Amino acid sequence: MEKNKIIGKEVWVLQERNSGWFPNKEKVWKVKEYIDWGDARLNGDYCPHLILEDSLGNTKDIREWEVIVTPDTSLPEVDMLNRYASDNRLYLDDISSFGGKIRVSISWGDWKHDHGFCNRLLSYIGYSFVKEEVTEEDGSDCYSADHYFVKH
Repeated sequence: MEKNKIIGKEVWVLQERNSGWFPNKEKVWKVKEYIDWGDARLNGDYCPHLILEDSLGNTKDIREWEVIVTPDTSLPEVDMLNRYASDNRLYLDDISSFGGKIRVSISWGDWKHDHGFCNRLLSYIGYSFVKEEVTEEDGSDCYSADHYFVKH
């Protein structure tokens, strides 16, 4: 996450459940501070941390990977999905909407960290994965594909 882009964002905290991680959408936190590599407050942890604050002023220190930035639902759907993806470090080549479906294109992404994360990230906000069409592959863990979703 980029320090200047995450400060002030609203986030959900991920919780481990049924051998997976899911956002607790019952509570929204705001990022107040980013604690970067090398800061003594990390106390030997090699992962940057975020200081979060809730609506009552309670604070929480958490590793940066344990949050999902909430979507900006005031934006048109495709713009909202683009922002939601980039805010959560998922970089897509294209998102389009047609006939009630969303198509997300990923070029040469890793099967787990790009393609799998895309499907999971969109599921957090109510999109169901329909299918994937592979557009390029070379036998490695990286490939290009279009992912199709519907809002449920």
